[in-house]
Amino acid sequence: MRVHRAAVHRAAAVLASSAHGPARAEVLQRLRHECDALWAAGRQQCGALSCTGRSCGLPHNHQRDLSKPHAGSMTWLRTDAAGSAQVSAPDPFHPHSANDWLGLAAAAAKK
Repeated sequence: MRVHRAAVHRAAAVLASSAHGPARAEVLQRLRHECDALWAAGRQQCGALSCTGRSCGLPHNHQRDLSKPHAGSMTWLRTDAAGSAQVSAPDPFHPHSANDWLGLAAAAAKK
């Protein structure tokens, strides 16, 4: 919902900055209505936030299938304290998964 509201606000600001005339208010209202209708018709994203504050990029109802965990678009390159192992890890959505990367780094180092 937060992402949708921000996108509608940006679209309305762009239109308001370039639209002039007697139909301006009506067109802005129609823009907001169309954006809301598209969003309600299945364009909603999952509202979960990762530990770093980024939103999940999957559809709103992906949690019905428990095999699909939350997923963001950010990938982190993590390094152990000695600098001997590095691993690419997805943006964590749970604190315990944020700390699980050490095992991934050890497994990647053995390859």
